[in-house]
Amino acid sequence: MFFVFFIVFFFFFFKQKTAYEIYQCDWSSDVCSSDLGVLHGQVWRLISYQYLHDMGSLWHLFLNMLGLYFLGIHLERLWGGRKFFFFYTMSGLLGGIFYTLLVLINWLPNGVMVGASGCVLGCLGACAVLFPSMQLIILVFPVPIRMAATLFVAMYTFNLLSKGWNAGGDAAHLAGLAYGVFWPLYGQRYFQRAKAKQVQGAWE
Repeated sequence: MFFVFFIVFFFFFFKQKTAYEIYQCDWSSDVCSSDLGVLHGQVWRLISYQYLHDMGSLWHLFLNMLGLYFLGIHLERLWGGRKFFFFYTMSGLLGGIFYTLLVLINWLPNGVMVGASGCVLGCLGACAVLFPSMQLIILVFPVPIRMAATLFVAMYTFNLLSKGWNAGGDAAHLAGLAYGVFWPLYGQRYFQRAKAKQVQGAWE
């Protein structure tokens, strides 16, 4: 997954364009931005935005990859690569859908969303459920992961309600984190029960 991110990043670097410039408008129409593109049938944007980052800020890519490495590695070891990839993609997908819905009801302005932050926050939520003794280093201080998740939820919610800077990104953060908490608590159990019923039916 890291390989995919860096290939996309360096593709944009050598094209000498930012992800915003390439992603903002469809080259065959006047459909611009993530949400309007989706509403015009460009549903792949709900997936592709997760692999794009702001070329003007290497810090954006670095922090997301750092979070993905330290959180994702535990989930991938637990679930395996295929299940982790599904979980990761769904976290970002729901983040994109939530942002689009908020634009539709005119809570947020129309804009372009890029970045894997919603996916990484999904990993944070899942790790908070599955590994409650884990600690995160925030600045230089070790913080219990559930306390850190609670602090992030409070910050993102306040910023979204006040329509502050990067409120659209925080919408994706909250949706990804919510899915990250939901999946290990309820979603995984549902699929495990469904799989068990299939196996039982095969033996009958």
